[in-house]
Formats: sequence, structure tokens, C-alpha cells
Amino acid sequence: MRDDGDFLKDLRTEIAASQQRRGSFVKMKLTAIISIFGLGSFRFQSLPTGLLLGLVPLIVFVFDLFIIGENFGIRRAGSFILKSAVAPKEEVRWEKVAEDKRDPASGVANPVSSLIFLVIAACYLWGPLEQQRLTYSIWLVISATLLLGSWVYGRMIVKKLYV
Repeated sequence: MRDDGDFLKDLRTEIAASQQRRGSFVKMKLTAIISIFGLGSFRFQSLPTGLLLGLVPLIVFVFDLFIIGENFGIRRAGSFILKSAVAPKEEVRWEKVAEDKRDPASGVANPVSSLIFLVIAACYLWGPLEQQRLTYSIWLVISATLLLGSWVYGRMIVKKLYV
């Protein structure tokens, strides 16, 4: 039979792996968006700049979902340790401190960066889409709704863990 200590050690390993994946997703998101902005700054006749920059919120949204998923896994493991009757006392105490004294910026860093990317894309597109105000407005509303929705969803699933 497997020892509870082994399980908790494996759980800590999984938390560390999830933190690594989350960090990788953040780097990939930044790299992808900066690359799109770089390509968007050039005028290619075969590549419509508006379409390219219009994809920014969708790409941000997809990466945000991956990041939210990894964050949820990390928090779920921590919540399990907090509620575990067999977890060492110091480990439970550490999880409680980590939960109570969480960095306030960590919860808003990802949504704020996504919002900044949306604003930059919107500013770039204002000129080319000025004649198509309805299309631009619809794109902006859908993009903002996706980003806000992902942020609210992430907050809701994490809150359920600690109820």
C-alpha cells in the first residue's frame, strides 16, 4: 500500500510542474502577441494587417484559458492539502499562509496584460477600420467580453475551492 507521505510528495511535484507550465504559457502568450504586433507593423500586401491584429484577443483568450487551467490545478492541490487530515501540520500551516497572504498583483497581472494587448490592438485597428465602425465596435465588444468572461470564470472556479 502506498504511503500518504509519498502521495503528498507527488502532489508537491505536480504543483511544481503546473507552476512551470503556467509560466511557459505566459511566456508563449507574450511571444505570440509581440510577434503579431511586430508583423502587424509591416505592410504586407498579401497579409491583411487588420485580420492579423484582429486575432490578438482570440490568441490572448486561448492562452488565458490555459493559464487559468494551470492556476486552478495549483490551487486545487493547495486546497486539498489544507483539508487533508493526513498532511503534515507544517505543510497545512504553509498552505494557510500562502492562501491568506497571496500577492494581490498575481490575481490581476494576467487579465491586465490581456487588457493592455486588447487596447493596443484596438488602437492599431482604429485607423484601418475607421470606415467600418460597426465591424470595429462588434469586434471590440466581443473581444472585451471574452477577456472579461475568462477572468470572471477563473475567479469563480478558484472561489469554489475554498468554500
